[in-house]
Amino acid sequence: MKLSKKLPTSFFESDTISTHKYLLQNGFSESFIESFFRPFFTGIFLEEALQTPHSMFQFVFWALANGSACLMPGGIATFPNRIVQQLNPSQLFLNSNLEPNHQQNIPYRSTTVVYFSIETDAGLG
Repeated sequence: MKLSKKLPTSFFESDTISTHKYLLQNGFSESFIESFFRPFFTGIFLEEALQTPHSMFQFVFWALANGSACLMPGGIATFPNRIVQQLNPSQLFLNSNLEPNHQQNIPYRSTTVVYFSIETDAGLG
């Protein structure tokens, strides 16, 4: 893959296949995909199946190769660890049903995430 010499706008000109299929077509073994690309790009794309369009993979890979990328000295876990340090453990409930507990009278907040998809170019590229 000679992505570093391409213009980033050219990544979005071709038909789109999944990142996983693109990697296989470019000679990467399933073993290498599983041991490197899937863990690394799951953290970037926030999806594990590598179904993100290959054009986005090409752009991100190009940006990492041509730009400056760094991690905090403690690694990527630095960010969530900093957030956790600021939380009050008595108000953090993991793996819990979100049903009001009338005896403790503890207020809680919940979040709903809604995803949308469209079949045409939204002009964001």
